[in-house]
Amino acid sequence: MKQPLYVIHGSVKDIELIELPSSKSLGYAVLAFKPTYSIKDLKKMPDEIPGREALCPISAYGFEYLEKNGIRTHYIGVENEDGKVTTLDKLDSPPTRMHIRFANVYQPQFVVTLGMPSYSYDFYDKTRGKLNHFLVPIEWIYRNGLPKGSSVLKDLNEAKEKGDTAFINKMLRKLGVSSIPEPNSMLPRPYANHTTKLEDSDRSLGDDYNDEEALYVSGLSREHFDSIKPFRNEVAALNKKLGTSVGIDVWDGKIEIIWSNRPVLGDVPIGPDECRLFYKGVQVSKEFLRQLYDKHQPELNADIKRAQAQAKGESSRTRKYVDWRSLLTVHPKSLDEIDKRLKPLTGEMHMALANKLTRREFYPKAPSLDTVVEEVAYYSKK
Repeated sequence: MKQPLYVIHGSVKDIELIELPSSKSLGYAVLAFKPTYSIKDLKKMPDEIPGREALCPISAYGFEYLEKNGIRTHYIGVENEDGKVTTLDKLDSPPTRMHIRFANVYQPQFVVTLGMPSYSYDFYDKTRGKLNHFLVPIEWIYRNGLPKGSSVLKDLNEAKEKGDTAFINKMLRKLGVSSIPEPNSMLPRPYANHTTKLEDSDRSLGDDYNDEEALYVSGLSREHFDSIKPFRNEVAALNKKLGTSVGIDVWDGKIEIIWSNRPVLGDVPIGPDECRLFYKGVQVSKEFLRQLYDKHQPELNADIKRAQAQAKGESSRTRKYVDWRSLLTVHPKSLDEIDKRLKPLTGEMHMALANKLTRREFYPKAPSLDTVVEEVAYYSKK
């Protein structure tokens, strides 16, 4: 295989770019999965967690399942020990490297308008309907239910505190419910919304009932934009079906879309980073770690809000981008500082999830998911 032209170092995986994409075709890249993780837009967290690389077989299995069901994706295959590209069923040991088609990524421009920092999508607007083989700069979110930690529940409860009954009633109609749901409630029908993908922090772009801003940001024609919705819904339904087949509940998830003459599923389709997954009523996703930090280091959330506000103020004054992460005075603890069992337990959760979802013993030394969730439930309540 060719040597990479360059490597993009990410917080969870590195991207080895082998062939550049162009206006006429997608490129070629290798995703190298790492034992690292990220929460709260903090990029890389302080710990490495052996076993996190199990995201690779989880993702590969999801891609291959979707491809068999007619979903077009950017997945090519996984790498075996000899460096050759193959399918997951032909491997005896878990892969850590995945080959994909790589899209053009057009970063929106950071601007300050009337003293307010924001991002300009003028490029997308001026080239609307003409771009091809590119990452649509949106995260497409689907929600089958509202687990603890859901941003929808957060918005509803904040509106309740402010007495904003108009917002609450409007959201309840969209969700198909008559009152604010309790955490960990399934919805009578899926609800979908959108956020930005390439900005410093995710920004809401409305939902299927109010999609004008998402359409503007996408750079797509209305026809092409609308064609993504049934595609997203089909991916969501298949992910739910895949999880249900092994007793895993997919409560919500986010996907990325590449436009390459038609919608193509990018990033990874299913897993503990992209979805909130539950097994026997216990969270088996990255949300488990997020909630641990909420409980054991609440001052981190407060400092993130302060740093983001400070960065916004400095950007307004200097008219330059200021990374709020550089302004933090509180930094995330190591998981070992919370409890020394958490790192190995989190690794075991990922490996057990991979074994369960793929129906393969890729990690023969990992405990079963049934065993793991007992401990995860204990630490979730501790």
